[in-house]
Amino acid sequence: MWKSIGIVVTLFFVAGCNNTAQDSVYTEHNDTNGTQLMGTGKQGEDVYTRDLTDDPRLNTNQNPNFLDLDEERPDRGTDQEKAEGVIERAGYIPDAVFIDGNTMRVKANYAGNMSKEKVNEAHDNLYEALVMALPRYDIRLKLTEQP
Repeated sequence: MWKSIGIVVTLFFVAGCNNTAQDSVYTEHNDTNGTQLMGTGKQGEDVYTRDLTDDPRLNTNQNPNFLDLDEERPDRGTDQEKAEGVIERAGYIPDAVFIDGNTMRVKANYAGNMSKEKVNEAHDNLYEALVMALPRYDIRLKLTEQP
């Protein structure tokens, strides 16, 4: 009995080690010397040359955790331009807009002489306009006389 069990176990080991399949999934699309790196399944089209926004099935603005690949995507530059536009619409001259994390440092100039009370009032009004336009930032505003 032990002899027959030993023979059956030995046959299982021999059959398991003798796996020489002629048709393998891995040999159909072998990469020969690194020439077939990536493909889209279409002849003559490469992943690196394909524009991702041309595919209507690929909507890149579905998940807020993913980067938006659209041409008109908002970034820090658009926030800076928006702050400069708010300053210009308020009648002041934008000087510098810096974004550091969630802090926006804005420097604006006013033309002409203004009293201290007028400068404080203008500072408060401009600050409120910037907060209304860009509520996600902690805005630090410096309003100075134009040199």
